Amino acid sequence: FLTAVNVELGDVIWSRLITAYRGAELEHLLVPLLETKFGRGTVKHLGGPTERGADLLIATKSADGSEHRTAIQVKMYDGELN
Repeated sequence: FLTAVNVELGDVIWSRLITAYRGAELEHLLVPLLETKFGRGTVKHLGGPTERGADLLIATKSADGSEHRTAIQVKMYDGELN
């Protein structure tokens, strides 16, 4: 039952996302969502019309104090990618 609900919920969320958000709008939506996981100020939006690389950059620190950065290129696809 829970698996079926999870699949249906995922379908509803995906449907609403592709209807309501396009291009850079999705990038802006992801910033506060990722900040709930990594903390406020750790996610930086870099994307835009002149962007030539990552759309988002996440900066985190490990337990030993070393800094890690993760670059994310945002794309909206439906289906399988290889």
